[in-house]
Amino acid sequence: MSPLRNPQPGWAGRVRPPVDDAYTEWFSAHLRCTDSLHAWKTAAWGQRAEAHSVYLADLEREEAAARELERLNLDHRAAA
Repeated sequence: MSPLRNPQPGWAGRVRPPVDDAYTEWFSAHLRCTDSLHAWKTAAWGQRAEAHSVYLADLEREEAAARELERLNLDHRAAA
């Protein structure tokens, strides 16, 4: 993940750390996982297997994003 320039006032010339992007990615994955868990729990009987598969895939993505966030957060703290 490459650092991106933040266009907000007050951030002129500063580089946003990769940990910020990792947090955004994890948070998005968390929301998708929460939604797919709810969809699985409320799915009609004939749709439950597919809903479960979607939930497991979203859970895997959330876990991967959490691992990356943890890794970058530890790196960011060590560099500070």
